[in-house]
Amino acid sequence: MLIISYRHAMLAAAVVVNLAWAADESAPQYVVGSWVNVRAQAAADGAVIDHIIVNTPVRLANAAAGNGFCEIGYGADKRGFVTCRLLGEKPLSLLEVDMPEINGKSNPAYSATRAFWIQPSVDRLLAAGQYFESTMLKPRELEAERKAAKESGGVVKVRRFPIPEFEAMKAQLKSGVMGSLADPPTLPYGPFKLNYQSMPKWADIKAIVGSAKNNADFYNALLKFSFVGSWSLRNQPGDFFRLLELPPIKKSHFREVNQVISPDVMPETASSLFGIPYMAVVKGTPSWVPPGHYSGDDPGYIFGAWDVGAIETHLVSPIRRHTVHSDGTLHSESSSVSGGRFPHPDTDGYNDCKEGFAWGESDKVVNHPPLFYYFSKHDLPRKKATVNRKKSKFPVAGFIGAETFRFDVDGDGVDDIVVWVGTRPPDVEAINPPELAQADYRVVFFNIAGEWHLLLVDVVTYSCGC
Repeated sequence: MLIISYRHAMLAAAVVVNLAWAADESAPQYVVGSWVNVRAQAAADGAVIDHIIVNTPVRLANAAAGNGFCEIGYGADKRGFVTCRLLGEKPLSLLEVDMPEINGKSNPAYSATRAFWIQPSVDRLLAAGQYFESTMLKPRELEAERKAAKESGGVVKVRRFPIPEFEAMKAQLKSGVMGSLADPPTLPYGPFKLNYQSMPKWADIKAIVGSAKNNADFYNALLKFSFVGSWSLRNQPGDFFRLLELPPIKKSHFREVNQVISPDVMPETASSLFGIPYMAVVKGTPSWVPPGHYSGDDPGYIFGAWDVGAIETHLVSPIRRHTVHSDGTLHSESSSVSGGRFPHPDTDGYNDCKEGFAWGESDKVVNHPPLFYYFSKHDLPRKKATVNRKKSKFPVAGFIGAETFRFDVDGDGVDDIVVWVGTRPPDVEAINPPELAQADYRVVFFNIAGEWHLLLVDVVTYSCGC
């Protein structure tokens, strides 16, 4: 995480509050308020004719129009009056206003609303909603909601009045915005920030294993890598990595890491990687879960932010979703990469519970099951890859055997994808134990410019408890 000094943050706040006007009124100025009223007259009760957001450049026509107002020009030919203290000589940076704390201390320049307008995102919309909730909802109103949830004995939807700026934020997201790799989304199941800029090289992971002095060293080293199922890989012993060998390769179909995106990608990240805007649409309202719903002493919880509950996201124009089957079939279809935030599964219809592999199906479902899928911006050159399957013993880490699938997607004789599938004996501890040995661990590798990169680790879930 980027760190700036506390003193720098204080100076940043001073720029916002205490403006030193330039002597040259023709010098460019910038809006430093989040969503500023433009009025027809230089008065607090003047008619609001427009709104302009933070960092909008304006032309200062009159720095002393009266009543603390400045006359400005903006856009092609628009004019009006704004509060002078909401103008500054330079634009605000996201770093100044997007961090609630810096070095463990409160950041006085933090502003959820300004941060949203500088770089709109779903997470910043929710942060702004929480800000409005803390400043515009009276304590007695909050307590009344809590009481209603308690008396009902169940989850209660809440309704709140619309806030013009918040409505403008929702409209901005609905119209489409660009995602940013510097600002990955918070996943629905926790505040995890994943980096999709690159898939780790298998050689780098094996080197870490070889240099690790103990399991803790290996675990901590792998924390810097982000890939689907990374937590499952971190629990494997060193012999697993030493014994799992991949075939030699050279450059083939996939030349860049960002040609391939993992199946758990969210629209915000796909947007930033492929340069396609994504849109977010509010689909639900906040919900109160009554006190004692989870435990005897919990005070009750609200899921959502101001008047926003569930939010659905997707790309404004589709990319390709490629499914790789065990027989080499490559199924490709259009996908808008759906995602979103679903605060409470009981009320907003979100439940990702699934038995079996997360990104494929078991052999009991179809004759040639899909092993996994991934996203790309482009189609594959063929509808069926050449596949080489080989079974072997693998008496390591609880496995009894393995099967390797080697896929050549472009027909040049070079492996482009390898899927390693580990098989374990029956698990008598499982709630729904298989009758026979079960293939329950998949590791997927891609040949990127002549080197093996790890895309995902997929583990069978027998019962997820939901």
